[in-house]
Amino acid sequence: MPGQHYSNDEVQMMVSLKKQGLSYREIAKRIGRSQAGVRNQFFRKGILEKTRSEIQTLHEKKTTLEEDVDTLQFRLVQLGRQHGELSKSISDLEKRREAAQKLINLDRNSLEQILLNGLITLKQKRPNLFILNQQEHYALITGMILNKILRE
Repeated sequence: MPGQHYSNDEVQMMVSLKKQGLSYREIAKRIGRSQAGVRNQFFRKGILEKTRSEIQTLHEKKTTLEEDVDTLQFRLVQLGRQHGELSKSISDLEKRREAAQKLINLDRNSLEQILLNGLITLKQKRPNLFILNQQEHYALITGMILNKILRE
């Protein structure tokens, strides 16, 4: 098509292809024009300056996006570390809670034993203070026997 005017569609396609980073030679092949004609068209219409400006803007946006990605990746690493620290803290707290629960159970058992011994002593000193039925007597005797066995 040498020597013919460029249609608006051709010019728009040229601009689009230039934005994609194609060279004058590649654009010329795609639209079926000469490399010199394509280059001249860019200069005549002032498209080159618009395209350069748009490309510059796109590069700036790209740089900004790359910086944002770097920032987000850094933040992701920080969050990963915080997650690890929190997981460790939670694990430590669970271990401490288990240890505290064991102490509570031990104290509860000790208090129950002290109370049982106190009741037995009280019953021995003041047998008329309260009366145990036969089942309670058996449980009391069994408990005393088991305590002696466990302590030995």
